[in-house]
Amino acid sequence: MDSTGFSDGSPTGNYEPLVPLIAPQSQLMVTAGLRHNIYSTGLLKAEIAMSRFDQNRLSALDDGDNTGLAGTLELRSPSWKLNAAKTSVQLFTKAEWNDSRFKAINHYRPVEFLRDWNLSNLPSVEDRWITAGLQSDWHKKLELRMQVSQLSRTHIQDGLKSTATLAWRDSIRQFALVLDQLKASSISDRSVFFRPQFSWERRFGKLWTGRLQADREENSRRSLHSDSLLRSAFSFDQIQTSWQRKSGDNKLLNLEYKWRADKTPGVSSFQNFSQTHEALVGFKKVSLSWGNDDLNWKGRLVQYACKALEDSLGQYQFLGSVDHQIDFWKKSIRSKNTYLVSSGVEPKLEFLFEEKRPGEGDYIFVDFNADGIRQQQEYVYAPDIDSAQFIKIQIFNSEYVQVYQSEWNNFLRWDGAQLFQSHKNPMRRLQIENVMRFNSKVGDQSNFGERIYPLQFLDKSSQTIAFTAFAQQQIFFNRSSPKYEYNYIQQYSGQKQLLVSGTEQRQSWEQTFKVRYTLKKKWDLALSTGLKREEHELASYPLQNYQIRLYRIEPSLSFRLSSEVRMQCSYLKKDAGEYKFSGERANINQGAAEVQYAWKRRISLRANTKWISISYSGSPGTVVEYILLEGFKAGNNFTWELQTDYRITKVVQLQLSYSGRKSADYEPTHTMRAAMRANF
Repeated sequence: MDSTGFSDGSPTGNYEPLVPLIAPQSQLMVTAGLRHNIYSTGLLKAEIAMSRFDQNRLSALDDGDNTGLAGTLELRSPSWKLNAAKTSVQLFTKAEWNDSRFKAINHYRPVEFLRDWNLSNLPSVEDRWITAGLQSDWHKKLELRMQVSQLSRTHIQDGLKSTATLAWRDSIRQFALVLDQLKASSISDRSVFFRPQFSWERRFGKLWTGRLQADREENSRRSLHSDSLLRSAFSFDQIQTSWQRKSGDNKLLNLEYKWRADKTPGVSSFQNFSQTHEALVGFKKVSLSWGNDDLNWKGRLVQYACKALEDSLGQYQFLGSVDHQIDFWKKSIRSKNTYLVSSGVEPKLEFLFEEKRPGEGDYIFVDFNADGIRQQQEYVYAPDIDSAQFIKIQIFNSEYVQVYQSEWNNFLRWDGAQLFQSHKNPMRRLQIENVMRFNSKVGDQSNFGERIYPLQFLDKSSQTIAFTAFAQQQIFFNRSSPKYEYNYIQQYSGQKQLLVSGTEQRQSWEQTFKVRYTLKKKWDLALSTGLKREEHELASYPLQNYQIRLYRIEPSLSFRLSSEVRMQCSYLKKDAGEYKFSGERANINQGAAEVQYAWKRRISLRANTKWISISYSGSPGTVVEYILLEGFKAGNNFTWELQTDYRITKVVQLQLSYSGRKSADYEPTHTMRAAMRANF
């Protein structure tokens, strides 16, 4: 098997398909805590947590280590006033502990915790984290904060982190100096992580504001055995400045410059890798007649110490954007346009599928060619969420391409109710909405015009290597009216991706018309009809290329017996087929019934069932059959569902559901779910 997941059956590849066994698990966590305010600024806070994590509910082996404990204690002293209350001092400390068996359901530490402490994603171990420090301010202008932290991870890793911050602020200026240093050691390496930072800001007159910031990050990670720098070590220096000019409330000019020098780890010291110069010009204007404009242009020059890299990685990059928004004609027309251009390098896409427990994924595996080997092209979207047990993960590689990207986003809306005041005028009931998003990417063989044209993907002979496109037009008449309404939708979506194994392209065109009439405030008559065409082209696996055309019509009838009870029945007629390659055809007839009951906004019940009769002609077990039949099989198919929601309190709600699915000639599948939700 190769890296794309393709196998021809012969043992000549580099990969082996393995099916990991995933056992059912259970997880529980209980917490308790207290909080006590000491005067107005002091605090005493304590919390203890117990977790229980069973990796395999089917076996009692090694269940003795399922329970774990954790606790935290935080103390903050009252703020002491000195020098006639011109100076204040406050002490604080915090201790946190958890044993190796503790398993939290959600992450409870900051996102940057692992990076700040130079930690690897190690298995759970016993942690002790102690922090102490003080903070002081003088005349509410000068602030000082000092903090020392120690983290110990059960003979695996120990670290000491010191941070000092000095800041000054008055009516026209402010500056801050931050010194941050970490010294850590583990069983395999030792590190010194030094991060100083200086920032300054000042207003000049009433119009200009200047800012300056300089910082360094030097993470020196060395092996204990050879005293050489590890590949995970890094270092960079950075200086950035900006100037803003604000004219009243409607104009803003922004100028920015940024310089950065990156270094790469050598044997015993860091070596120069690159220097980056980046400039930005931005302008924003608010006008009642013309609308709101926001223009930005950013250019970047990267100079590598090794000149050979300038051709392979791209030396020049740019990013520009224009944003315009306006309302006019009594605000009946609203328009928003965004245009962006950029350049850079991108890796070719490569994916893998990871197996999870049923209900935790998006895809299922279907062995279309019956060879017993899991291939990338045999993972498809699950017809129901309870059977989905695979997720799609992008992996990174070293195959880069130079990319020039242009993008245009448009939103346009016309509302007749804003323009026409008379309720008898039928134009008042009309609404039109248009949404478009186009993004084209071309390679370095393209010309200047192709690089800045978002609709370049429409030219089939161009050098477009990837694109995403979406366009939707909707017409509403008498929208949300209690008597009747009409709705017409036209939609296009397309995508082309550059993969390691070639290109993959999907396109879809769809037209839908809907109408609804309400009779005697109890009966709703509705009709939905539509046409759809769907295409898929995969360069590395032509057997899954298809062009599907579909026609459907669905009438429905709803009856409201009372404000608590609602019943609905519908009939769906669908004709679909593949018209370019293999020629499969499907005729689908579906009948559905549903009942809903709600009692005092406390209990709600919903039950529905569907009968699906399918007539199919074509090759069985193909991806086209799966798409045409939506995971069912030719013959009589059935689905049913029962769901109840019970509001226990104002914030706690219990949900119980049962669903079943019976495909022709297959045994039925049953799924039960229970969930409790709390909204605070």
